[in-house]
Amino acid sequence: MTDHDKVRELILSKEQMPIALDATRSALIVVDVQRFFASPDSPFAQVFGRIAPGMMDGYFERVRSTVLPNIRRLQQCFRSQNLPVIFCSFGSFLADGQDLPAWLKDFDQLSLSVLGRRANPQVNDSTWQVEESIAPSPVNS
Repeated sequence: MTDHDKVRELILSKEQMPIALDATRSALIVVDVQRFFASPDSPFAQVFGRIAPGMMDGYFERVRSTVLPNIRRLQQCFRSQNLPVIFCSFGSFLADGQDLPAWLKDFDQLSLSVLGRRANPQVNDSTWQVEESIAPSPVNS
């Protein structure tokens, strides 16, 4: 067995171990898992789809098959122990996006040139909402 194989085996065995959580200091923080990033029909996907069709297929396959199921598993774990699950989402309060950081303003400019509209979600827009399959629970959000 090579050193690489030994390291790989160690990593695989570590991945099988249960997660040890200190309930007094633990929370699950779910960041930017909004429809904007998780839905293949979102403006985010449309911008890249227009620039290079098919470019985002692998990304959305991974979101669907790996990212969302793993977040659901983590949510179940945290909620079963009554630990907090916190959601953070980005969006613009201003219709013109002037309250966004420069790199998101740049993406809006790209979107304007490609789609004819701003892509970044406004707060409370449907694409600003957390992806349905991992959305906050009314019992423990």
